[in-house]
Amino acid sequence: MTAVHQIIPVLAPYDAVGGHTRRVQQALRARGFRSDIFAEVVLGDAPDGTHLLERFDDLGTGADLLLYQASTGCASADWLMSRPEPIAVNHHNVTPAHFFDRWAPDAAENMRRARNQLRALAPRSVAGLADSAYNADELRSIGYRGVSVTPLLLDLAGPPVEPDERVATFLRERPGGAHWLFVGRLAPNKCQHDVLASFAAYRLLHDPDARLTLVGSPAAASYASELMALADDLDIADDVTMTSGLSDAELSAYYADADVFVCLSEHEGFCIPLLEAMRHDTPVVAFAAAAIPDTLGDAGVLHCLGEQEDIGRAAAGHGGHRVHQRLVLDPHSFPGRGQQRLRPPAAVAVDPGVGEQAGHAGAEQGGGVGHGAHDGDRVAVGIAQPARHLRGGDARGDGHRQRPGVPCLRGQ
Repeated sequence: MTAVHQIIPVLAPYDAVGGHTRRVQQALRARGFRSDIFAEVVLGDAPDGTHLLERFDDLGTGADLLLYQASTGCASADWLMSRPEPIAVNHHNVTPAHFFDRWAPDAAENMRRARNQLRALAPRSVAGLADSAYNADELRSIGYRGVSVTPLLLDLAGPPVEPDERVATFLRERPGGAHWLFVGRLAPNKCQHDVLASFAAYRLLHDPDARLTLVGSPAAASYASELMALADDLDIADDVTMTSGLSDAELSAYYADADVFVCLSEHEGFCIPLLEAMRHDTPVVAFAAAAIPDTLGDAGVLHCLGEQEDIGRAAAGHGGHRVHQRLVLDPHSFPGRGQQRLRPPAAVAVDPGVGEQAGHAGAEQGGGVGHGAHDGDRVAVGIAQPARHLRGGDARGDGHRQRPGVPCLRGQ
């Protein structure tokens, strides 16, 4: 039986890359391949066929292809350089280190390590897989051959998780105007500082009772602290909630209550929260940077950011008002586009046919791994979209846009 094993630095529950890895394994096994997962670290309950990487010589030898899930600097990438088996790299992107230099130097160093390892693996790889056109372009730019955009496997079948009733009631009954939401780690590349500045401008120009919720754990403690200080400086601290560690049902309540999802991130390899917002029919306003245009497509408002006031206008200018003057997009502007974008062929689904894509390169190397998948199997948001890489300005070279009128964080 043909064997395609996956190598991943950390296999963790509630992690997008870990979930993708498990679903790739399911897809490969459904197609008759032998497929195990080997991880440096396994957190939580390990699914069947998951082992520590240190056991590879006992359990994984004779593989026809090793599929590396690349997202961080790790020892397993160095280990792969010494292996005789054909290698394919599934690139989930790595945050450019300059975003973290001022806030978390150790994390920045790991990001540089990850990108150096990705470059070093290019000559050894028979194929490069990417979950967005943006990531695919990065692979091509550093010498990968046989690059293709392949699905990020997510289970979006059926309706969203039912909102937690306690949280939903709290959100519904609290006073205030429009509810802005962003979900993502508190991280410099995700630019929550720009969300705060734009929100302050929106309150000043349109809705003094508006509220903002930032959901995400801190990726750098110093950055999170400065976000709170910035909210104080902008006199919006009482109307900004920062929370993390939510259950799926609690998070669903926030999406269901939000009037607009505002994403001003400068670097995303895919941005799953955009899909979550679409799934909940939450209108989206996003900065057109990195992979965001490919993921969002025409299902929201893409903005080439200039001033923070512009984002407030983008949020306010596409909608009317409903109960309590809460902001909504005009239903005639984007009629169900988020839900439409989540349907095939633009839907992300667990399709066993997708698994063959991971093994196609191995077949060309004599491993006999499948024949590749036809276009209909490539079911992922943004797969067929042209690359529109409108990167954010970074004149300072440190990952923080400096624009007239935008308050600086003290750490800059």
